[in-house]
Amino acid sequence: MLHSHQLRRRGWVLLLCGLFIFGLIVGLPLIGRLAMGPTVEFNASVTRGETILLFAILGLIALLGLVIAITGAVQVMTGRRPRHAHVAMIGLGIAIVLAFWFANALDGTSPQPLPRRISTH
Repeated sequence: MLHSHQLRRRGWVLLLCGLFIFGLIVGLPLIGRLAMGPTVEFNASVTRGETILLFAILGLIALLGLVIAITGAVQVMTGRRPRHAHVAMIGLGIAIVLAFWFANALDGTSPQPLPRRISTH
């Protein structure tokens, strides 16, 4: 069993990691957009559905970073682990993996879930 000061230290690590992920996903595109200016046009070959899917995946990753940061902040303040935070983080991780799989399936390059068996006969 961990003591409260050890949990607070781990909470600081969670808080910093969550803010880093959130800042990376949200901050870098905003800085890039400000640096490029509002008149830059992107490649027109990307469909609206692909754009929505891309932003959905980025939104899930940003939400995961935010949940990690909030979990770390609660852990720093209370010295205890939040009860159901790990379930939310695992659920968001699974949702991100499924979103990537769905995006690959739409693209037609979806990998096989399991490798095919090679017959030795």
